[in-house]
Formats: sequence, C-alpha cells, structure tokens
Amino acid sequence: MKSNKSLNVIRPAPTACPSLIRFGENRHEKCRGIASKLPDAIQTPHLAAALFAEDGVLELPYLESLGIPHRVQGLAAIEGFIGSLLGKVPDFKFRNVRFLIDTPDQTFAEYSVEALVPSTGRIYRQMYAGRLVAKDGKIQLLRESMDTVAAAKAFAPVGPEQRH
Repeated sequence: MKSNKSLNVIRPAPTACPSLIRFGENRHEKCRGIASKLPDAIQTPHLAAALFAEDGVLELPYLESLGIPHRVQGLAAIEGFIGSLLGKVPDFKFRNVRFLIDTPDQTFAEYSVEALVPSTGRIYRQMYAGRLVAKDGKIQLLRESMDTVAAAKAFAPVGPEQRH
C-alpha cells in the first residue's frame, strides 16, 4: 500500500546558509592557493616540502609497479623524494595546470611535465592527475596518478644499440 505522506527533510534556516557559503569559499581559496604554490616551489625541495603539514603525505601509487617507493610521509621524506626526482630530471616543472574540481578542503587538477632525463637523453613527457587535501593552510595529502609506461620509457637504461 502506498503512502501519500511526504518525507520530512531537514533544511538549514535561510539565515545560516550565507555564513556557511562564505566560510566554505574562504577555505576553498586557501586550498587552491596552496595547490597553486606547488608548481613554483617544486624546483626547490625544501620550499615544496614546506607546503606540507608535518605529517603530510605524498603518494604516487602507480610507482609501486615500477619498484619505486610510492608513498612518503613527513617533511624530510617529502623533501628527499623531490630532491631525488630533481637529481634525475633537473628541469622538472609542472606546466599547464588545470584545476578541474575545487571544494573547501580539496582540489583536483591535471598538470604536465616535459623535461630531459640527462642519464638517458630522453624526454620525460607526463600528464599527472592530482588530488590535494589541505587543512590549516598545509597539504595533508597529495595523491598523484601518472602514466607509468611514459615514465619507464623515459628512465629506462639506454642500451649500446640506442646510444648516439
């Protein structure tokens, strides 16, 4: 038997909404603002790491398939990871950053890298997709997805037949 009773839906009082929206917008701007600093800071490991919380996490889960550590936590570990990356790809820089999703606490963006890998002479061409979670003005989590085939091709040892 069908009931014609309407559902009771609890809605916030109209006066509560504007203050919540303003609060959310401010937090939104802070999260995206933190994310916007990373492309400029990435060339200086200690500056990039300083954008993270003390217990912040940098994850690139698909690196595990290449046998590369895929998760680092804490400022020193993040700084070391970025420093190691720059040792392999000195001109590593994020380009073409496009913010696709912004919420008060999170940002999702796509960005690319195109830089020479001196040890192989190959160009590292990569498209990243990253989810950044921020709290209190610091990155709590940056989780990036990437094309591991492109990474493997750029970093694979050069055999004698491939040398110039």
